[in-house]
Amino acid sequence: MKKQISVHELRYGMWVSEPDRPWLETPFLFQGFEIQSQEEIETLRSLCDHVYIDIDLGCDVDPGSSAIGSCTNNLTDHAEYAGATYQDQTRVEEELEAAKEIYANSKVALAEIADGVRLEKKIDPRQVKQTVTSIADSVIRNPNAFTLLTRLKSKDSYTYAHCLDVCALSLIFGRQLGFAKGELEILGIGTLLLDIGKLRIPTELLEKPDKLTPAEFKVIKTHVSHSVDIMSKAKGVLPDSIEIAHTHHERDNGRGYPRKLAGKQIPIFGKMAAIVDCYDAMTSDRAYCCAISSHQALRNLYARKDKEFQAGLIEQFIQCIGVYPVGSLVELTTGEVGMVLSQNRVRRLRPEIMLILDEHKKPIESGAVIDLMTELLDSSGNPLEIKDVLEPGAYGIDSREFFL
Repeated sequence: MKKQISVHELRYGMWVSEPDRPWLETPFLFQGFEIQSQEEIETLRSLCDHVYIDIDLGCDVDPGSSAIGSCTNNLTDHAEYAGATYQDQTRVEEELEAAKEIYANSKVALAEIADGVRLEKKIDPRQVKQTVTSIADSVIRNPNAFTLLTRLKSKDSYTYAHCLDVCALSLIFGRQLGFAKGELEILGIGTLLLDIGKLRIPTELLEKPDKLTPAEFKVIKTHVSHSVDIMSKAKGVLPDSIEIAHTHHERDNGRGYPRKLAGKQIPIFGKMAAIVDCYDAMTSDRAYCCAISSHQALRNLYARKDKEFQAGLIEQFIQCIGVYPVGSLVELTTGEVGMVLSQNRVRRLRPEIMLILDEHKKPIESGAVIDLMTELLDSSGNPLEIKDVLEPGAYGIDSREFFL
């Protein structure tokens, strides 16, 4: 039920369904969101006199009358939902060096696992667990480093990079939701191997640049059963991890595959893997399409909530990745161009940015890092803000040159 309130009554946990002006006149990414920061409250107060809240989705003015309270409560139908709290232990610049080494080693390990599968050898679960544990440790210390690395893959490395990135992003998502480390490892193993069955699919189909025929798509879909078969034969891989591979193409509306499960029939890890798998695919260059920005991919996912994906999980994933995801190219109000280096968890509209181009779109050699949390004004005394999110490769920028 919608309810009109003054902006001075706004508080955390409220679901803003409509402002007193068009959404396009606000800086908010989505038409309808849960208030989770003081910055969002301050922004609404500066723009509006009143807003409409939906008390069926969030808190009412009276704290005791909340129907849900916060979007994480949309997950209460899953008993698996945990409550661990993680704090960043390192700065992203420090963690990045360790994360790059872990990423490189993980890629080698995944190639070895794939070679073994091609030779009909069983997966070594110790190698898989060691790979996942090293990624999880980095993600727990600071998730921004691996988030950045997932944005720096090249087109010719999609197959292995996709597996690693879905694993890393799922662990980052699990950290956001507060799963304990043991649960993160189950999630990580399942997502690292969820596409291992594609090794049994003809390469020409996987890399076909044109639209697949119905018969070809039917073959592609068999990768799920192949993944389940390969993982089931690996002694020590837990059933919960195998079920992630089995359900990552299921959809909340029952229109997924292979079993057309719906709603609560799909385990939470399968729901999470489905979201991350779609997000990483959309933000990657593939044989048949080019990557879109993380910003646009989140918009696309949001449009599919309450249809293909559970709304609460979509909202949590967006909070996890951020309005301006790490690795995104952005243009500031000064005309300068930079890359989002780190999220500010308190004020997500003001991340840390590494400058790449000056206001004339000329390279900045120093690679200066600015924190919009503390640098609020430009040299002329005007508010320093993000003006626009740019598409990958804008102005000929190859982000890999700065970090790899």
